[in-house]
This record gives sequence, structure tokens and C-alpha cells, in this order.
Amino acid sequence: MSTVQRARLMIHHTMEPGMDQRIYVGMSEPIRKTYTVLDDEETMAQEIDRVIEAAVRSRLPVFIYVPTDTVGILLPASRLLNPLDVRVKSYDLEAEDRIVKRILEVMDISTSPVILVDVLSIRHGAQELARRLVDLTRFPAYSTPLSKGVIDETSPCYHGVYNGQGMDQNA
Repeated sequence: MSTVQRARLMIHHTMEPGMDQRIYVGMSEPIRKTYTVLDDEETMAQEIDRVIEAAVRSRLPVFIYVPTDTVGILLPASRLLNPLDVRVKSYDLEAEDRIVKRILEVMDISTSPVILVDVLSIRHGAQELARRLVDLTRFPAYSTPLSKGVIDETSPCYHGVYNGQGMDQNA
């Protein structure tokens, strides 16, 4: 526990004198994948890496508690030589196959299929996959305001930005 925490000093986000600042770790529990409290100089770097890897792989929130008096601690730069393991792995290939099969069935019977590319294609690193899908299917493709630019806007398949009810229905 840091000196500031032991003394239960008033700091940013402290709501009352004597408050335990670690209360936020517990508050985040229902929505986070994992967490760490950076209170051990020997494990800080490993813990930061572990939590960041979990966030990227799971695509879920994480919590890193950084006590105010630990931000000046120097960590070994040698850890930067090893890239984080952020590969997303599929653990249920059978379910994945069923989903792909169902999508192909729906596409096959659709009378006017379109592709809507949204910001999640960017967040999950699937921009190139989205482009390839448009190129392979030749379906009309739309982007959302936050995914503008993922689909080549000079492509004959590109039909503009979809913005829900705010769109011009005649466009």
C-alpha cells in the first residue's frame, strides 16, 4: 500500500476524509474483465502488460489502479523489447462454423443485401476484412460516421454514409 493510501489523504476523487481510495477497484468489479493495483515495484511492469493483454484479447474493460505516489517509479525499458501478446483466439471453432454457415444461408436468400461497416471494424482491426468482403460480394456498402474511410469511397459498391433516421431517404 502506498504512503498516500496508508495515510488516507484527500486526493483527486476522494469523497470524504479518511476514505479508502481503493474503493474504485471494487466499484469496477461488475463491469471489468480484470484489474491490477500498482503497489509493488517488482511486479508493476508485468501487471500493466497482463491487464492490457486481457483488455485487448477480451475486448472488455479493465481497471489499473495507479496510486498517485507511484507514477514516478522507473520501470525497466527492456520490457518494451517484448511485444504484448494481443492475439484474439477463437475457443469454439464449431460455433464459429455454425455462425458462418448461417450468415451464408441468409446472404444466399436475401433479395437486396447490403454491407454496413461500423466503427467496430476499426476497433477490432478488421478494416481489411471489411474491404475484402465488399470486393468479394460486390454488395452495396455503407459506412457509419465513425467508420468513414474504411471502405474505398471511389468503389462502385460504396453508397455513402448510413446515419439512421437522419439520412436523406431519397439518396
